[in-house]
Amino acid sequence: MRKILTLIICLSQLSSFGQYGFSQTYEMNEPASSFHNTIWDGEYIVIAGTVRVDSLNQWGILFAQMDTLGNVINQKTYTDTTGDDYIFEKDYSLIHTSDDGYLITGNLWDKNWGFMVKLDSQGELEFLQEYPDTIEYIRNYRFRKVIELSDGYLIAGSKQMNDYT
Repeated sequence: MRKILTLIICLSQLSSFGQYGFSQTYEMNEPASSFHNTIWDGEYIVIAGTVRVDSLNQWGILFAQMDTLGNVINQKTYTDTTGDDYIFEKDYSLIHTSDDGYLITGNLWDKNWGFMVKLDSQGELEFLQEYPDTIEYIRNYRFRKVIELSDGYLIAGSKQMNDYT
């Protein structure tokens, strides 16, 4: 019993050290920002969210890459050219694509359309595809999830009818 107690005391004195986590506040060069999704791409913590751009009076897409110490390596903001606001809700997709880029899904506030934005490995815009409402009896579109296929992308989401069903 003594040996076990001695062993436990000795082992409790040992400790392992790892990288400390980080808890920081980020302004992202604008007065309001929100992180909606994060992924680890093997090199960076990649963040997608929204940012308030006061000079344009609208909400844009926030894309940022951080190292594991919490240092912002790269940051981009994209706004809608027609003045609409980009919005995200819980569990909207941010995926790392096979060509080392990123794909983000979301919605436009006033138009109530879904969109998909494709960024390269540095967060530069490759394309932004909007999906307009083509059926008048749909109240809301929510383009939440996207997966990459061998010949393109598949988007899943939900629609809400005008009678709220």
